[in-house]
Amino acid sequence: MCCMRAEDGYQWSDYNCSVGAAFLCQYDCKRDPFWCVRGTVVLTEDTCICECESGWTGPLCDEVDDFVAPLYEIGTSEQQFTGAELFCAEMRTTLPSVSTVNTWNALKEFVGSRSFLSDKFIYVDLRLVDGEWVDSAGNSPEEYNWLDGEPKQDAYDGCAVISPADDYRLISVDCSENFKYICELPCTKGYEKWCIHGDIVLKKSGACSCVCWPGSFGGRCEEYDYDDVINKTLLFYMTQRSGQLPETDDYVPWRQDSALMDEGYNQEDLTAGWYDAGDHIKVTFKHTASVWKLAWAFLEFRDAYEEAGLVDFFYDTLKWGNDYTMKLHTKPHEFYAHVGNPSVEHSYWTRPEDMVHHRQTYPTNETHPATEVAANGASSLAASYLVFRDVDTQYADELLRHARELYDFADQFRGTIEDNVPELHFKSGDYEDELTNAALWMYLATNETHYFDTARSYYDQYAMSKKSPLFTRNRVQNALQLMMYITTNDSPYLDSFEDGLARWGPDWIVYTRKGLAMYTWNRPMKRAADISFLALVAAKHGIKSEENFNFARSQIHYMLGDGGRSYLTSFGRYPPLRPHHRANSCPLESVSCGSAERDSPYPSPNVLYGGLVGGPDERDCYFDHRRNWEQNEAGVNVATFQGAVAGLSHFRIGASASP
Repeated sequence: MCCMRAEDGYQWSDYNCSVGAAFLCQYDCKRDPFWCVRGTVVLTEDTCICECESGWTGPLCDEVDDFVAPLYEIGTSEQQFTGAELFCAEMRTTLPSVSTVNTWNALKEFVGSRSFLSDKFIYVDLRLVDGEWVDSAGNSPEEYNWLDGEPKQDAYDGCAVISPADDYRLISVDCSENFKYICELPCTKGYEKWCIHGDIVLKKSGACSCVCWPGSFGGRCEEYDYDDVINKTLLFYMTQRSGQLPETDDYVPWRQDSALMDEGYNQEDLTAGWYDAGDHIKVTFKHTASVWKLAWAFLEFRDAYEEAGLVDFFYDTLKWGNDYTMKLHTKPHEFYAHVGNPSVEHSYWTRPEDMVHHRQTYPTNETHPATEVAANGASSLAASYLVFRDVDTQYADELLRHARELYDFADQFRGTIEDNVPELHFKSGDYEDELTNAALWMYLATNETHYFDTARSYYDQYAMSKKSPLFTRNRVQNALQLMMYITTNDSPYLDSFEDGLARWGPDWIVYTRKGLAMYTWNRPMKRAADISFLALVAAKHGIKSEENFNFARSQIHYMLGDGGRSYLTSFGRYPPLRPHHRANSCPLESVSCGSAERDSPYPSPNVLYGGLVGGPDERDCYFDHRRNWEQNEAGVNVATFQGAVAGLSHFRIGASASP
């Protein structure tokens, strides 16, 4: 047998391989996801090759094929020549040299493209030394780049600038005046912040470039594409659709009609809605919470959706959620809390389209109420009424009718789903915060004072003023405090909200080395996204705007890539490729799908758009595998993450409103 051993310099030799010789495994090049960075892996005869995308080269498609001129840093203030030199030096850069034609042309192009510099002089790295013009490295410039007779020795101490009045050609001036300046960034040792969400690349020509990671843009790759994030999270809700899909849903070709036999005890139609996460159950409490948060985000940050051109897509998403909620509300005092037995539905791994069984459903009613579930339904429909009232009056009125009935059901018949539908093993805690929140949103939708009086009464009766750091599917107390303050401008509500938000500071909780706030070890990013949304709503309404904005931005940007990788499927650098998601893991061409697909180490064959996974541990460690559901499952509770991104977009759009 032929083996390799260290003592033979890893050359092939004849050995009995039972004695511990090393071995190699050869990848099937059609399936290995890692070695072809920005290209397509193809098999040519018996050879694997990487066919590069446009603009990339190298055997791994990991090198930029072509890029323009060196990059520069604009000086942040006007300074004299010596001050400009010192500023550039602090940034480990230099004033740009024009000792070569390439650099001179690049410099002219750079300055000429900056309209805000059109009326300014720009320093360059030239000065008189013993009567000779040289740059800081002592090199003599090529004089044919200049006007005739320049640079010339004169009575001045010596300094060179380029001026728009002279078509950005060099002029000798008195450096006692203040001019704008730029610094040249040598990419081999450049200022680390000039290429923020990208790769610093050095071309053979010596040019430096900042090549943005997917989802980033800007001269320094400093901006995340919030529009793309919002679009992809809306596509996630499209991916989660159950029931008969509209013919227009062609953005997710690997999803088809499914669960068409979902019905209530009296054959009520309970099809449609969203699958909760990577499984096939439909959880009303989480469904309505997501609808409510989506609607609230749109009401606060509508301009972000308009800027992205996604208003109609949002309406369609929200309507799909509300239509299902109204289906579940089969009688004034009857509301289905769940579709699909969790034990049964979690026991198999396949695509939802392959389900052919009647699924168990769980109604709540006067004898078996679930106050928190009905209250969430009322809140979601009331908030959605505010979204649709100026778009489709008839539909909005239907939403409000169901909201009134669900609120009355929640208020008159008290009990928790945990107590009255115990077979679900679903723990929601208590119902007081959801009920109070529903009363407030009914007031916001109707402007009827009895709803607000009830909300204020319940707020006091149920001690809603206590500190509440978490904003989750079953804890909405701090959101209630914030909205009570926004509605009334009464400071006690604000004090309570800020007391809870303060518990996210580094003196209270652990932050990972890369900056993620770890309030809980279980799916920490969902918790951080929830509270970031509230922080941005607060910032919009003038509540510690800069502090809350910066906190939320740091958390959302960690999720988008600041931590070194993206945690949003299909977005950014190194996104999750193997989320815990049944449908995503099943190849279209396969007859069946099961444990082999679940346990496969290869990336999922289908593109899952916009799913926010649970996130890493306290060491920033994350394992991208389908079995790792705690870290790697994405669900419909992505609503607050979408809302937080919309909030960041809102501040980017309205520069005058930015903290």
